[in-house]
Amino acid sequence: MARVFGSGLPSFSTYFYLIVLSKQMGAQYLVPVLSMVDILDKQNKNALIERFTEQFLDLDERSEHMDKLKVAYGSSLLAQGKEIKKAETFLLRALQLQDSKYGEASEVSMRTLMNLGALYAKIGDANSSIKYYTRGLPKQELSEGRDSTFVFHTVYQLGVQYCIIGEYETSKGYFERALALNEKWRPKGVPGIDKAVCSDILENLAAIYDSQGEPEKAAEFNGRAKLMK
Repeated sequence: MARVFGSGLPSFSTYFYLIVLSKQMGAQYLVPVLSMVDILDKQNKNALIERFTEQFLDLDERSEHMDKLKVAYGSSLLAQGKEIKKAETFLLRALQLQDSKYGEASEVSMRTLMNLGALYAKIGDANSSIKYYTRGLPKQELSEGRDSTFVFHTVYQLGVQYCIIGEYETSKGYFERALALNEKWRPKGVPGIDKAVCSDILENLAAIYDSQGEPEKAAEFNGRAKLMK
């Protein structure tokens, strides 16, 4: 049996055992559960997050923090690329709970909206992806900052999704904003810049300008894309 007392922090298995053992005490135990989820999330241990959070899914969903638990569970499934329909169900229900409790304008739902945007992009539903990314972007800008790497990736995804549905002018605006963000970071050496993503943006802009009868601009962006590789 894992040692509970003594020097150092308890192991994950000990922490898991203690919380599950005390589950009968109810929703108050969701606070340490979500703390452990945050630790695991930083380590990209999505299978453990799934296993950990599913122990508490039968608690009354009106309990405090149940919306966050559902988001964590749905996000872990999405990150693993498994049971996408189940992930969608949990994320949509979490969003309903958050909108009802905090209001649609609250930043609480940001992560839920971003995950739904990613989920619908993954299954090829561009219109739904745009819907959730668009709703989540202002919250993300407030939470993370308008020039953050998180905003960069959301803006890029909106460019991709608008390109898919043929709204090229809107797509171009998002792609150009993403490139402008990249230019701000480059002299600062901010981590998180993705050369592959920037190359993809440039190639997409080249294709858009070419389709709009601007071959010189298309050639310019294609040339810049090659320098990224």
